[in-house]
Amino acid sequence: MGTAAELAIIAIVALVVGIVSVIAGFGGGVFLVPFIFTIFDYEFVIIVGSTLLAVIVFSIVGVLGARRRKEIDYKLAIIFAIPSSIGALVGAVVSDRIPELILMIVMCLIAALLSYRMIRYAMREEIEIEKEKKASLLERIATIKPNVTIRQESYSYKVSIPILILAGLFSGLLTGLVGLSGGWLHTPLLILGFGFPPLMASGTSLLIILIKALVGGGTHIIENHIDWYLFLSLALSLPLGAGIGTWLKRKMKRKQVSLFVGVSLLLVVIFILFSYFLSP
Repeated sequence: MGTAAELAIIAIVALVVGIVSVIAGFGGGVFLVPFIFTIFDYEFVIIVGSTLLAVIVFSIVGVLGARRRKEIDYKLAIIFAIPSSIGALVGAVVSDRIPELILMIVMCLIAALLSYRMIRYAMREEIEIEKEKKASLLERIATIKPNVTIRQESYSYKVSIPILILAGLFSGLLTGLVGLSGGWLHTPLLILGFGFPPLMASGTSLLIILIKALVGGGTHIIENHIDWYLFLSLALSLPLGAGIGTWLKRKMKRKQVSLFVGVSLLLVVIFILFSYFLSP
């Protein structure tokens, strides 16, 4: 158990993480787990379990805000979340057979690539994005039949069900290997791979995180991997940050959300490098 001062510092950091994560559609664990593990004296599995349980509370707040703005694709979130949860279980089982150094390098490379693509995406005009999508091999793969077309007043996108399932498996496998909720993968995958509008991708990602966190958090409770004081510190601060982030998100446009996701992914790389490679 941490001291009152330590828990207060964690709570302040969690507040900021909650603001960033609800806008980007992340779960927050990708920032909090490395930070707590590097700075404070907690077992890694306790940090993961306590954080994942707190993410349930956080993601509920984020999902409710996205629901009010109609920024969630419920059907596709469930189609993505089921194989993603299966992949996470498989990843957790085989994680001890793969060197941690390799996992962290792979995670850094993927986050860096996605960060570059999201920032590049944010800098382009709508007409350039549409032209690139039509000519993109990735776009053709992402609409393989059977597919479903989603049409709203201001946008539409077509999603291949088989490719969405495979993307969910990949996301779940990778996040199961490194013990994080995977929001840092969901949002850019939905935007870059399937043409989701950034706000819709962020909201849908939060619902996927909630589903996976319910499964993972329940497992960690059964395994007694929870520090309840740490959990309370996170569970009180993350939702408050989510509320502030939800308010800020209402004022943001496509470019701003896309750029925010790209910069947040760059922060993911920095956090991983610091906690796993540069810390003593």
